[in-house]
Amino acid sequence: MAVVMLLSCSSASVQAQNIQFKLDLSPRISWLQSNVTEGVTTKGSVLGYQAGLGVYLFFAPHYAFSTGIHLLQAGGKLAYPDTVLIRLKDRVVTLPGQEILTHRLQYASVPLGFHFETVEIGYLRFFTNVGVNFLYRVSATTSSANYTIEKGYINQETKGVNITYHGTAGLSYSLGESTAIQGGLTYTHGLLDITMDEGGKPVDRMIFHSLGIQVSIIF
Repeated sequence: MAVVMLLSCSSASVQAQNIQFKLDLSPRISWLQSNVTEGVTTKGSVLGYQAGLGVYLFFAPHYAFSTGIHLLQAGGKLAYPDTVLIRLKDRVVTLPGQEILTHRLQYASVPLGFHFETVEIGYLRFFTNVGVNFLYRVSATTSSANYTIEKGYINQETKGVNITYHGTAGLSYSLGESTAIQGGLTYTHGLLDITMDEGGKPVDRMIFHSLGIQVSIIF
């Protein structure tokens, strides 16, 4: 009986060592891009962020599955060549052509990926993480340059779900035992159209790009 209990405790200890949690914070810039450049023009980027809890599930030394839950804010500035209708929560607004719109989209994000890291060199490890994110839209707003719209809700103009792929690479600095600080560059690329093609808008595939610096605390 004592042997069984000892083996169970040892197994639990090994399993615990194979799981790491981390807190992520990533300030970012993001921008929108359409595959129909004649129908809509990218006019600039916006500041955003990604923050949340990550989990590493190690299945071998230096190799792990990664997942978690994050809040991602992305968006960008764009303009349509002709008059368009923008459906807000409480009204419909007609905007003239070339009016610059600043879209901001907030998503709940669940990443699924692979994490790779080198052996520790001094206190440092090199790491990379690649995978996909499943996004659920929490909110979407837009503002127009002429102040006709100021932070108007455009959930009716945007799609509720999205899928992206991501890549992160950087360095991890050990603080002792399993605690460490990670820092690196991260990039996210949307795969699905985020906007509805109604109200005089071109039929296109509007995606977002997001580039930033990620800082994480592993514990």
